[in-house]
Amino acid sequence: MRLWDISIGNLKVRKTKMLLLVAGMAVGVATIVTLTAITSAMQAEVARYFRDSGVRLVLAPYAEKLSLAYNGVTVAAGVTVEADALEPEVLDKTRELADSMGIRTIAPKFVTQAQVKDRTMLIAGVDFSAEVAINRYWQVTGRYAEQPDEVVLGYLIAERQGLSAGDTVTVEGQPFKVAGVLAETGDKQDRLIFAPLAMVQRLADKEGTLNMIEVVVDRDSSQQALAVLQQALPEVRTSEVKGPMEGRREVADRFQRFSWLVILAVFGIGSLIVMTTMMASVNERTREIGIFRAIGFRRTHIMRIILTEAGLVSGASGVVGYITGMLVAVTAGATVADISGGVPWDPLLAVGVITLSVAAGLLASLYPAVKAANLEPMEALRFF
Repeated sequence: MRLWDISIGNLKVRKTKMLLLVAGMAVGVATIVTLTAITSAMQAEVARYFRDSGVRLVLAPYAEKLSLAYNGVTVAAGVTVEADALEPEVLDKTRELADSMGIRTIAPKFVTQAQVKDRTMLIAGVDFSAEVAINRYWQVTGRYAEQPDEVVLGYLIAERQGLSAGDTVTVEGQPFKVAGVLAETGDKQDRLIFAPLAMVQRLADKEGTLNMIEVVVDRDSSQQALAVLQQALPEVRTSEVKGPMEGRREVADRFQRFSWLVILAVFGIGSLIVMTTMMASVNERTREIGIFRAIGFRRTHIMRIILTEAGLVSGASGVVGYITGMLVAVTAGATVADISGGVPWDPLLAVGVITLSVAAGLLASLYPAVKAANLEPMEALRFF
């Protein structure tokens, strides 16, 4: 009889106990797989976003005591003082430097105050084609403004004013059609009205005036572009903007650190479960081991029998745990972690967790195997 057959036979005899062990280990493996798969998908999505969108820089006038802001950049003091204007040549100079600095998109803006019903709000004049290219995470109910008499409302403004796409809103006494409403971003954009740039400039009687220019540059050349802009435009404050995806990247990094802690805890608990179960199995089989030793089985044979059992149980646990964990990750990834691209099945992760499971099972069973191998035949036969 081969040692392999002995191990298989022992597992069949203790089928219920081993199935429970497989189930317990599979839960731990599934937890590891779920956390790892979701974390990897989150980080891949963030990395893909930054690779595609580049780095955002903002050119704004120097000012003091500014309190009203757009996209994290302050542009006005209080509700009665407007921000300084950028000189027209700033936009021209930026466009001249675009090719040499790897600038992808230039989005000029004019942000001012406007009376909407009985409230004073900020209205941002933008080039919608450039703005949508920069804010790739935007989602709109309806559509973006295409005509001079159309606006797009931030989420909070639409909610508080009870407006939706297709409604009419009065701005500075003039009616405008609400072309669309932005989905909630959790940023200052939720409190803004967006309209075509030229229309807002005319509304404020400041045609050609800008108070902010946002540019997107390639990530590899972002620092060089920042330095060139600061040198070429010393009268303008040039800074890097951290958008909502920066916060998501921080969340992904923290989730990864948390995942490692959970994985270590699960690994430790799983190893203890395997060791306890295998020790109990060795104690139950003292007479059997004594007979093996008495008929000529060497210590290495006994160890191979025990470790083979542990490897089979651990391998099965790894396979079941991987499939279960990936099913949970694929199902919950879009809702729990808001992963738009989904969680892909990763064969490398399968190889890793199954290998880890088998390694953990073998290491945890090493002491019970050594104990069984060192059992003297005469001592074991006392249990008859």
